[in-house]
Amino acid sequence: MSTLKTNIIDSHSGSTITVDSTAELILASTTTSTSATTGALTVAGGISTQENLYVGGNAVITGTMTATGGTITLGDAATDNVSFGG
Repeated sequence: MSTLKTNIIDSHSGSTITVDSTAELILASTTTSTSATTGALTVAGGISTQENLYVGGNAVITGTMTATGGTITLGDAATDNVSFGG
């Protein structure tokens, strides 16, 4: 059984939110994000994950990025480009 708890839903205009039998949350919206305040899903607070994070498109980070522990791999093929600017 899945439970969705919410305090306020201001509006709904055509997107589908599904919690399937494996407790996966699926947001069926194709709204493109063009800033930190647009897109199919925007979150005002922080986001935490205890597992892997996969990004299928570009990851645009505004502000500071900190990577601690483990290995950082940039590029996975001889045809990749890795650019640094300052």
